[in-house]
Amino acid sequence: MGIFDKFKKDKAPEDTPLSSKIEKTPSLVAVVPKSGSLPEKPDELAEKLLSLPFIKVISKNERDSGETEFIVEYKEEEYKLALFCDSFELPELFRAEHDFTEAEIAAMESAKRALYSRMIFGGDNLRSYALQIKLLCALVDDPAGVADISGERILSGRWAKLTANSEVPPAPTYLFCIQCVNSGKNGDVWLHTHGLNRCGSIELEVLNSDTKHFRCLGPVFNTLAANVITKEPIPDEYQPHFAIRLPDGQPIVTTWVRWQTALKHLPRRILGGKEDRVNGHNENTGVLFVYPTPEDCEKRRFAQISRYNKELENNPMMMISSEETDRMKSLAIERLDYLKRLFDKRGEYQKFAALAKIGLEVDEQYREGDMKEHIWFEIKEFHDDESFSAELTQEAYYVEAIKPGDIKRCTPEELTDWVVYFDNDMINPDSVYRLEE
Repeated sequence: MGIFDKFKKDKAPEDTPLSSKIEKTPSLVAVVPKSGSLPEKPDELAEKLLSLPFIKVISKNERDSGETEFIVEYKEEEYKLALFCDSFELPELFRAEHDFTEAEIAAMESAKRALYSRMIFGGDNLRSYALQIKLLCALVDDPAGVADISGERILSGRWAKLTANSEVPPAPTYLFCIQCVNSGKNGDVWLHTHGLNRCGSIELEVLNSDTKHFRCLGPVFNTLAANVITKEPIPDEYQPHFAIRLPDGQPIVTTWVRWQTALKHLPRRILGGKEDRVNGHNENTGVLFVYPTPEDCEKRRFAQISRYNKELENNPMMMISSEETDRMKSLAIERLDYLKRLFDKRGEYQKFAALAKIGLEVDEQYREGDMKEHIWFEIKEFHDDESFSAELTQEAYYVEAIKPGDIKRCTPEELTDWVVYFDNDMINPDSVYRLEE
């Protein structure tokens, strides 16, 4: 082999598109008890885990580090899990996702130790995350809060308990966060996700955004990340991927490249540069760009997402998968009693409105498979047979026989989501934990 052959070999990896699919990294999540009391010995944790009725422990291995490793079976799938107690300090930069009671805040801020779980997700990422929460709440029955280390967020203990007892997994947005880093000098913003590596995908980034427009990139991140979590990873490097549709019907087609390549196409000395990646964000991550035209895609001529800043400010259409629609529907029905409870107390509030999203059969000329139009009604009355009467609040696009102001008698099976507005507050199926003591 000649000297130039070696040079070509060294250069080849950068010319070869990378895969967005990676080996799943462990999901690290900790729970803090309100009482501050945790088992002193690993044996105590192991005994409690072995007694849980909803899992089957296949194997147990105690490590010198103090961790106890398990292989457990849950719903006919095996999971690798490690449990250990260790020191804890509330991370200042983590996002506090929920409303916390004073007792929860006090316990989280004063905690010195927590119970940690490290788990490799199985085939279903949402089910895996729900199981991790379920196991932690079974081992600590009075959680003040959960610190999702991998997702860099703090969650309420009341939410965790409801999730642990639910048959419906959390929304995909719980499995990742979008971190925004602002330079404070040039006004440039670096956005990147945390949590997708545990789902078997690269993390996603946008470089060279700005303080005025970075918030409008949320729908792009959320749509791509939801697909990563519930379906398949986004296509490989340089390959096109349909993200969202703009109000005028124009699609935004994204792609991604490794960060080293991205920096060659961006201004020097921006946030997310080489010097910002010494201690992290330097592997299993991809920077998002767009292909404005099919020709650009064919020639791998990508552009910055910022070219769509103005359009993204005007409420682009997020594509919600049928799987996510089914999940939201199941959660809405499972927690319908919370809506009824608030509805019965409606006289206590100066302002009150209970809205139900109903899936309507579309007219035959628009029908493709089991297509439904999901549209909001305001609930007027609940009936003894669990049905309810509701008034249509908006125009239906694909159902001509109904118009705003019409009253429809609905069944719980038609429900796909709900929300209650009262005075200056709001409750939906995900936030009913706030009604718990």
